[in-house]
Amino acid sequence: MVWVHLPKTRIQPQLVPMSLQMALLQTEKYYGFIKDITGKIPNELSECGNLTVLGLADTRISGSLPVSLAKLKKLETLSIYTTMLSGEIPPDLGNCSELVNLYLYENSHSGSIPYEIGKLRNLEKLFLWQNNLVGVIPQEIGNCTKLSMIDLSFKM
Repeated sequence: MVWVHLPKTRIQPQLVPMSLQMALLQTEKYYGFIKDITGKIPNELSECGNLTVLGLADTRISGSLPVSLAKLKKLETLSIYTTMLSGEIPPDLGNCSELVNLYLYENSHSGSIPYEIGKLRNLEKLFLWQNNLVGVIPQEIGNCTKLSMIDLSFKM
C-alpha cells in the first residue's frame, strides 16, 4: 500500500481489520485530514517503517509529539499543524535524516527549538509559527544548507 486517505470517517482503531493494520505498516503516505480525529498520536505509528509522509493537520489531536516518531527513518514530510498539540518539540526528530518538510505550526509547542534540527541536512521548509517557543534560534540550523523557507513567528 502506498497511500492511505480516510476522509470523514469515524473508524475506531480497534475495529480496523488485522489485514488493514498490517497494510498500514507498509504505507508510505498517510494523510489524516479528518477534523474528528482526537486523542494522542500513538507510539505504534513508529512501526510504519516505510512512511515518507505523515499528515495529521487540522485535527483535534492532543498531547505531545511522541519521541518514537524519530524511528521513522524514511520520513520526508511531517505535517502536524493546526492541532491541539503541546509540549516540547522532541530533539530526537533530528534523527529523521530524510526530513525535507517540517510543519508544526499553529499548535501550543513550548520550550526552545531543539538544536538537533541542525542535523536535518535535507530540510528545505521549517514552519514553527504560532507556537509558544522561547529562546534563541539555534546556530546549528545554519547546517541545514538546503533550507529555503523558515517561519518562526510567534503568537501575539
